[in-house]
Amino acid sequence: MTFRVGYVGAQRALMACLLVGTACTHHDRAPFIDENGPAVVGSAGDDSGSSGGKQSKGQTADAGATTTSGAATGGAADDAKPGGVEAGLLDPGEVYIYGTLAEGSAGYDAVAHWSSPNTYLVGFDEHTDGQSLHMFNGLLAYTIVFAQGIRTFTPEFASTLKPIDLKYPKDPARNDPILETPPCLAQDTGPIDFLTSPDGRLIYLCPDKAWYEAGTKVYEGEDNLLAMGYDGLMLVGGFNPGVLNLKDGQRRSLDGITDFSNRVASRASHDGFHIVFQSKTGNDTPELWLIGADATTKRLDTYPLPPESIRVDGSGQLSANDELFQFGSGPKAFEGVIVRRKLDGTSSVVYDVATDPHVKLGISYLFTGP
Repeated sequence: MTFRVGYVGAQRALMACLLVGTACTHHDRAPFIDENGPAVVGSAGDDSGSSGGKQSKGQTADAGATTTSGAATGGAADDAKPGGVEAGLLDPGEVYIYGTLAEGSAGYDAVAHWSSPNTYLVGFDEHTDGQSLHMFNGLLAYTIVFAQGIRTFTPEFASTLKPIDLKYPKDPARNDPILETPPCLAQDTGPIDFLTSPDGRLIYLCPDKAWYEAGTKVYEGEDNLLAMGYDGLMLVGGFNPGVLNLKDGQRRSLDGITDFSNRVASRASHDGFHIVFQSKTGNDTPELWLIGADATTKRLDTYPLPPESIRVDGSGQLSANDELFQFGSGPKAFEGVIVRRKLDGTSSVVYDVATDPHVKLGISYLFTGP
């Protein structure tokens, strides 16, 4: 896969210094991409994104900027410290919001951590497919509806400005590198789907109905590949769910689970996959299950009910420490919320649109690492 080094440095530095809300020193100030040029980085061969950063007309904000109170509006104050980012990479263990700065309008999408929705990154095409967001080696890979190719997101800038004071960048996808995906290259037909793994792999489905990795065919068959784990382990859906090992092509049907129709969330683990299913009893207490690399299954725990007067959606995202995040609605009209449910029995609203955060929900998505 080919990346422009300067862009990769810009992507990682912005993700590290600004999205997670931690302070950057003058040595690791995030680069800024203005309307007329590419990222400002230290040197073409420097992948750290250090030095040479600049501000522009008040649009950007230094990393770690908070509200005047010092708390993250829209999230719980005691949780206003997103997970650590190592080596300048977006933390794949955390859950993030892909939302909007202007509800009801296209072309104002932004990314923020759930605990700090007043600090956000911008630079998305108005036709970005929010369902396609996948973390890949600390970057954010995605596709654009009506356009070919898999791109990696390069933020134009980060900001804490109120949306009404922000000028959204023009042609924001122009600096997002397109991955090379032979044999179905972007200038031809391009991939029709892709998956990423926690150990840094990316595979993609070409129109010939085969999956490839860097031009090498890794799977061809009728199975519906849902997720990619460690060491080439695949989670397989459809009428006969199971696991598939890309190393040897061996497929195993699951022991005791016959369908994924009640799946809420899933993510890879070192022992297979952790999957959340709706409770078989019909109440709103989802269950956490382990699907092992050998296709064995085991119920691990049960999540608590959502907070009183809160209704949650049927799907969600699972953080690396098995915290379940779900969109929901509060008791007020059009009160969008995000609920976090933990295995210690606690359940809380960690984002509430009623607090008027900068990043709103609208047509939005939660995303995390694979």
